[in-house]
Amino acid sequence: MDCYEFELLESILYDPSKAPNEFYLLEGHISRLKKSAADFFEDPKYGFFKECVNKNQEVFAKNVRSKINQHVKKYEDDKNNKQRIIRLTVNKDGVIDITDRLYTPISLEGLKIKLDTKPIDSNNKFLKHKTTNREYYNEARQRLGLGPTPGSDDPIFDVLLYNDQNEITECSSFNIAVQFFDENGTSYWKTPPIECGLLKGVYRGKLITDEKIIDEKIIDEVITVEEIKQAQRDGRKIKCFDSVMKDFYVELEL
Repeated sequence: MDCYEFELLESILYDPSKAPNEFYLLEGHISRLKKSAADFFEDPKYGFFKECVNKNQEVFAKNVRSKINQHVKKYEDDKNNKQRIIRLTVNKDGVIDITDRLYTPISLEGLKIKLDTKPIDSNNKFLKHKTTNREYYNEARQRLGLGPTPGSDDPIFDVLLYNDQNEITECSSFNIAVQFFDENGTSYWKTPPIECGLLKGVYRGKLITDEKIIDEKIIDEVITVEEIKQAQRDGRKIKCFDSVMKDFYVELEL
């Protein structure tokens, strides 16, 4: 994909049983959209998303809320209304488009991830913003012979990316965390910091600020490739997570 032909993207879990909070972490998704729009607008290489920034920012946020609510009205009379994944895109002129699909949970048993065969460029802007330009992620999956998205029949669920400093970053569709123990034997978790070159996941932010979700502290701190390999050898836990599937255990194939 041409780096100039992309849209901002958010995938939002819609669960009608949770009304009035049926759009999971909606304000977090909107906040990320606004920050991404501002970053691309201020970058002289792009200058996109003028209608989403500065004095237009709150109008844009209001439009997102309005359009997403309008979109799901068609399901109000459906007694079997189920969870859906809302796909929201914003083009460089600020035009919002929304589609959806049924959310079909997959089995979370025995999921394996595998290290990529080459490092990513941690300075690449598209690794730090959720957009339709997924070139880096797609290429990483292709290097392992995987299909375009996790959840297929591939023996490996996802690919684990790392940067040129041998620091892990994220998987192609999920943030990641590794279990560690402090000097008192208390379990806690580390997830890579944004500076390593990864997406600032909405659910990732929730995990860091709200320990009640997984009942253990999670901090953003560098994790090396060797450290996650050692965690797997030691039998310590590894989690992937996003705002749709939440958090789940995976194994690193060594």
